[in-house]
Amino acid sequence: MKLHTIPLFVLFVIISLAACSVRSEDSDQGIAQNPDLAQEVVDSAIAVHGGDLYMRSEIAFSFRGKNFTVQMGENSFRYTCKYEVGDKTFVDSYNNRGEFTRLIDGNEVSEVQGRSEAISQVNSVPYFALLPFKLNDPAVVKEYVGEVAIRDQLYNKVKITFQGEGGGKDPDNVFYYWFHKENGTLDYMGYSKYGNRFREAINQRQVGGIIFNDYINYKSDEQNEPDLANYDQLFQEGKLRELSKIIHEDVTVSTN
Repeated sequence: MKLHTIPLFVLFVIISLAACSVRSEDSDQGIAQNPDLAQEVVDSAIAVHGGDLYMRSEIAFSFRGKNFTVQMGENSFRYTCKYEVGDKTFVDSYNNRGEFTRLIDGNEVSEVQGRSEAISQVNSVPYFALLPFKLNDPAVVKEYVGEVAIRDQLYNKVKITFQGEGGGKDPDNVFYYWFHKENGTLDYMGYSKYGNRFREAINQRQVGGIIFNDYINYKSDEQNEPDLANYDQLFQEGKLRELSKIIHEDVTVSTN
């Protein structure tokens, strides 16, 4: 049948149905660029993982032989990392005002070698351990990417970038987070620092009303590193290799 012989109303129905059926992560720019929807997804996830308990609890855990303590208020935080080097005890502390201190056997050190690396450690380990709570920091820019399926489960996919001021040491980092569509939990994440990585949440458990994740860390072995946005698909296809595990041990939560 030639096109011009189809009745006009039939053509209208066909075109309308075709338009409705076109759906991909990038096709609906109105959704993908909707900051309100991204904020709604993040807010819901924070509420599911612990909500205001984050800001009125002292959280402690061990990570790779070092003991971390987290104290947070409405607009403040203090992270502490305690560890042993030889027969000496180190205690590094960092707060929201950008103040870093180091004690060695209880005595403050005025000049710290490798200060930037020490700050990065005492800041970044709690940051990742407390996700998704930190995704409402002022420097965070959220973008809703779309709805995707991983292992037959539906997820809201959110892209995170950072404003230059207040964006930390590496404001050019790009992150992706996959939040379970029904229960709101953070089950997968990806980031670009030191090469693209994809993390799968494991041992998801609640301690003192707050949900904590451990992770399996994956990478791609392709010579030309794929776009981070596509790592969920590569994971589905079994094209990522396990690189390491991120395990938070001895987690405790003391509510104020």
